[in-house]
Formats: sequence, structure tokens, C-alpha cells
Amino acid sequence: MRRASSVGPEHVLLAIAADPDAPAARILGEIGLDYAGIAWVLRAERARSLAVADVTPVVTGVLEAARSTAKPRWGASVRGLLRAADKSAVKSAVRVGAPGALERELVVGILRAELGTVPRMLALGGFDRRTLIQHLSAT
Repeated sequence: MRRASSVGPEHVLLAIAADPDAPAARILGEIGLDYAGIAWVLRAERARSLAVADVTPVVTGVLEAARSTAKPRWGASVRGLLRAADKSAVKSAVRVGAPGALERELVVGILRAELGTVPRMLALGGFDRRTLIQHLSAT
């Protein structure tokens, strides 16, 4: 999760949840997906995925990767999210001052994915993606 070579949807979700005062983060927090909750379920998902390959996760802090000299790049799924969030409806909502419109659209896009780390994380945490999307879209 940390020091990844590319930015994935889980990183975007964590970044949005990192500001508890932001509208999208407040909505996520209402449904149990605050920053700490997301980080915890992501760690559990990673441990579970490693266990499938019969690999035991290394205890945090025991193994440190060398500092990267390159900035992480946008992963393909995040590039798609950013393109989708660049639609005129979102631009209009941002223009008229709908707080958090872009972030909500990004979170909904992340939650719509049926494959990948975030859907596995949500399933492991007992979250129903459709219910989360409806909640975000209604607010």
C-alpha cells in the first residue's frame, strides 16, 4: 500500500478520507469508511491476499523499502476514474459550488469497480457496494 510504484483506487480513497472535514470524507465516515477504517480493512485484505499465496505479511516497520527516486505514476484504473470524473455534470456541480462533487464522483467511480483491491476490501469488511453508492449518490 505504501511506497507503491503506481497510484491505485485504494490510494485515492485513502486520500479523500484523510480530510475528515471534506464532504465526501464525512459521508464515508457515516458509513464506517473513515481513514482508519479504510486503512485497517486494506491491511486485512492484503494479508488475506498474501495468505492465498501462502505468504505471511511482514510486520510493519520490520522491512523498509529504499526510498524511491521516482514519483509514483497514475495506475490505469485511476486514469479511467479521472477521465470519468471530468464529465460535464461534475464540472457543472463544481462550478455552481456543490461542495465535494468531484470527490463524491471519484468515490462512486471507485465503488463501482467490480474487480481489484477495493472491491475485495469492501467485501472483507462486510460493506455492500450498491448500498454505499446509493448513499453517496443521495447526499
